[in-house]
Amino acid sequence: MNIQDLKPRDVFGYFAEISTIPHGSYNLDGITNYCIEFAQSHGLDYKRDDGGNIVIYKPGTSGYENHKPVILQGHLDMVCEKTEDSSADMEKDPLELMTDGEWLWAKDTTLGGDDGVAIAFCLAILASNEVKHPPLEVLLTANEEVGLIGAHELDVSMLSGRQLINLDSEQEGIITVSCAGAARITSEIPVSKQKLNSEECVAFDISVGGLLGGHSGVDINAHRRNAGKVLAELLDWIFHKVRISVCDFKCGGRLNVIPNTASTVIVCNKDKKALTQTIINDFVRLMKKECLSTEPGITFSVKEVEVPSEGTSPAGTRQMIFALMECPHGVTEMSPDIEGMVQTSINLGKIDYSDNNLTMCYMARSNADYGKKVLIRKISLLSDQLQGMMTIDTSYSAWEYRLDSPLRDIMVQAYADFYGEAPVISSMHAGLECGIIGEKIPNMDMVSVGPTIEYVHSPMERMNIASVERSYKYLLRVLEML
Repeated sequence: MNIQDLKPRDVFGYFAEISTIPHGSYNLDGITNYCIEFAQSHGLDYKRDDGGNIVIYKPGTSGYENHKPVILQGHLDMVCEKTEDSSADMEKDPLELMTDGEWLWAKDTTLGGDDGVAIAFCLAILASNEVKHPPLEVLLTANEEVGLIGAHELDVSMLSGRQLINLDSEQEGIITVSCAGAARITSEIPVSKQKLNSEECVAFDISVGGLLGGHSGVDINAHRRNAGKVLAELLDWIFHKVRISVCDFKCGGRLNVIPNTASTVIVCNKDKKALTQTIINDFVRLMKKECLSTEPGITFSVKEVEVPSEGTSPAGTRQMIFALMECPHGVTEMSPDIEGMVQTSINLGKIDYSDNNLTMCYMARSNADYGKKVLIRKISLLSDQLQGMMTIDTSYSAWEYRLDSPLRDIMVQAYADFYGEAPVISSMHAGLECGIIGEKIPNMDMVSVGPTIEYVHSPMERMNIASVERSYKYLLRVLEML
């Protein structure tokens, strides 16, 4: 089946066009120019601010001219992740879309349904002469996936509307009415080194892969392993019996992605080579058994390599392993108000050992500002204990539940009319731009919806085609009611 045959054809047509334009975070010139050219070709006014955010305006249709304007909002960038054996250059190459008629995905890479489907929805509505709607302000923000940067830099004078529909949710049937705040945190721990003697030592390059990874908010309670923490546990197992030196440690890269690969290089004395290999083999066997139901695809690679000239000293190895074992990762508190919802969590998204420093980068999330502050203090205390330094790159507040929301009431009614049942009203344990926009425009009435997208932020990402069609028609019904 061809992508062009999927329905709604206009939505999937725009999504296919968007997918030919590389649009990972910080690589948005192409998609920005595409949206501007779209506005110009359709005779629509638009504005762009210094943060790279775009607003495209369309007057209300006949009979809706004087209705209150509605903001439709999504983000321009996508997370660029690929499989270990993919040769795709996601800075330059188009996505290779695949479908079986039920799902849409991209070959060996993320799909960018988060949040390309929002752009496609908006462009299809803007291009249509048949959709009934009030005055529209389509807000497409820049660099959402790397700290909601566009929203932070948004020039709110471009917006007159005070009701906003965010199109960045990934589960049909759920109307999201609040979200977690977050902080991006970096901890740098000093690690002492020593010279290594290649004649007396042997080196192993060890890597772990095949993990599911996923979204650091949505999937943080799905029992998915962090590749860096797995390798940390292995180093601890070895160091308990063999004095080793660590020469390299790399894991992850994006703070909003649970790391699914990691690698390290260790060195031991030649007379401990066999024992080290035995310990590694025992660990691999037990870890695979541990992961049978949660990470069935986990893989390990161990190969002997040339001995580097330097590595951690015995004290440095102890310091590194302690830091990696004790650093927080995962769910720290469940919601006391909403059953089954995560309240507070932290993702160890990046680890890098170089230049005598172990750098660990986190995304801390909480639907309560108190929980986020506690996590920040935990990392600060650990850093202080190890004579390190902690910095906070960005921090933003939670989007808190609004008791009085006329927009939510209309969307609930529209859902019942369209689906014949009530939606689920929920909070999201992930960062939505609604939190920042709500800080900038305190009286903004906001709701978030979207079609079903699975495994976001991973090469397994896929979007349900029927859900896209239903969600789009539901959105049109909402606009008609507004």
